[in-house]
Amino acid sequence: MIDEVIDTRRLILRPWTMDDASELYILASNPNVGPACGWEPHKSIAETRMVLRNILIAPGSYAIVLKDTYTVIGAISLKFHRGASTRDDAEPEVGFWIGEPFWGHHYAEEAVRGILDCAFRLLDCVAVWGCYFDDNERASKVLNRLGFIYEETKPWVHTVRGNHALRELCLTRDRWLEREHKGERISALY
Repeated sequence: MIDEVIDTRRLILRPWTMDDASELYILASNPNVGPACGWEPHKSIAETRMVLRNILIAPGSYAIVLKDTYTVIGAISLKFHRGASTRDDAEPEVGFWIGEPFWGHHYAEEAVRGILDCAFRLLDCVAVWGCYFDDNERASKVLNRLGFIYEETKPWVHTVRGNHALRELCLTRDRWLEREHKGERISALY
């Protein structure tokens, strides 16, 4: 796993620290962010610190930071685990979200591209999986624009907003390289 800084054109993906609690709380307490990803909005800075300590400060988990202001704008992770979507240990799952004030600038797409560069070029992954709940149109658009292919739907996954279908998509290294070779600008390092 790469736990260093990943640079893209406008973003830095870096490991989380406890010093990120204030910025993270502002983004994660917004009711339009967490529920789309299946988690409750943060109710206090203490809860945010607990999430940092127990979930986000982990291998493969990054703060998405604007290069020009060094402002935390979201989260992204590349998790190696056999489970929900992945078929084997060489097929991690990418997860991501962007705080609402930063929507509409294609930051999520750029951050996912950075993770894909690492997964396919440095970690030699065979495939990367991405999932989204059926009503998360933003995540759907990001994964589709990057060439992820629909694999299956798991019906009635329980989230904080009730039961939802979970769509699972996959991007193989071969497809990523093929699209990049055709000039579809998959790489984040541009």
